[in-house]
Amino acid sequence: MKRGLLVGVLLVMFVGAGLPVTAQTGPRPLSEAGDITLRAVLPGECRGFSPDGRWLGVVVPGGTAGGVYATETLTQRLFAPAFQAFTPDSTRYYGDGLFDLTSGQLVASVILEGGGAAFSPDGGWLTTDAQRYEVAARRISANPAGCTPVFDPAGTLFACAGDGVYDPISGESRFPLGGAPEGTVAFSPDGSLLAAGGDGLYVVASGERRFAFAGLQPVFSPDGERLAAGGTVYDPDSGDVRYTLAASAADRATFSPGGSLIATGTGVFDARDGTFLFEIPPGARRFSPDGMLLAVDNGGLYETNTGALRLALPGASGLSFSADGGLLAAGYLLPEGSVPQNYVCAVYASARTRLPPATRYGWGSATSAAIRTAPSDSADIFRSITTPTPLFFSAASANGGWLRIGYAAGLRSDLWVWRGAVAIEYLPPDLVIVP
Repeated sequence: MKRGLLVGVLLVMFVGAGLPVTAQTGPRPLSEAGDITLRAVLPGECRGFSPDGRWLGVVVPGGTAGGVYATETLTQRLFAPAFQAFTPDSTRYYGDGLFDLTSGQLVASVILEGGGAAFSPDGGWLTTDAQRYEVAARRISANPAGCTPVFDPAGTLFACAGDGVYDPISGESRFPLGGAPEGTVAFSPDGSLLAAGGDGLYVVASGERRFAFAGLQPVFSPDGERLAAGGTVYDPDSGDVRYTLAASAADRATFSPGGSLIATGTGVFDARDGTFLFEIPPGARRFSPDGMLLAVDNGGLYETNTGALRLALPGASGLSFSADGGLLAAGYLLPEGSVPQNYVCAVYASARTRLPPATRYGWGSATSAAIRTAPSDSADIFRSITTPTPLFFSAASANGGWLRIGYAAGLRSDLWVWRGAVAIEYLPPDLVIVP
């Protein structure tokens, strides 16, 4: 899942000095922020925000840690070492059972075999690549062999790539699908059409194939009026090709929430006619809820109206926005032995976001649970370190006034030191730090 090896991440949260705070209670959308800063580094893999944006799931592989964090405070709210997915209504989560998000109490002691847990759009079904669970009836059924179910919006059917369409209650096949098993399937927003990768577009009510296409990762636009498969964009009603883009058959296009933009291959285009707008690096893509920003794995945040890079995020993967667009979660893979299982989930926000005073997190030293700078006359006693590349925590002095961190570029052994709230200094790597 993690594609970039990032030698380090600065494990620090901070509140910017002298920055005004808006009157709103929620985060300021990142698209409106003039400054985007690192606000938290959480141990484990980012598993995404809940649909309502109030929660963030983080898991340490191996089941030894992890939890559900409240995005209002960016502090752990529930211990959930086996967290996998939120329900569509953001009231529950699935891990080692189905749990209530408010109380943390176990709702149903269900544990499914297989991986890739996800809820159907209506919340009525929980699925893995091996089993499906009917939430209301509390019934587990086996999926067809090799099937990762994709449900229609109403939860009345599910489709398996290269296999067929099924009734989830009876398990009976409605009609077969051709195409490649490594492809994916996608229902149209209204559930009337089904696109099967490497096969074609089907009418769900009749099982009739309307037209064929070769793309393996089909995607409908939010209004259902366009179908992107590989580098070709079709009219779903007629099967006519609207335009073609520079992308491979295996590429999965991404439409902006309003459907006006499409990102595929290494470019962003006008979704109406395929006009090229700006270039982006290859990698998984995610638009912000307002469509004003585009997050690209191992790339960063791009402004969609200008194509400018707003925030560079080398080595980041699994990027996701909160529902209000005020927070961005990014996963990093660290050097072996840096943190538990070598994963961290970094959370970025506007410096003007209303969050409580920051806690400084660090790993690599037994006494590094929380490091504060020396007392200051200013209310802002937290300071950030800005460097060309991310950093990782190494060690701290006994009184917390000195923080030593390794510099990431090319595995260099240079050390940076943060002394109180004063300045950054270069020091020899073997220099002993004293209180």
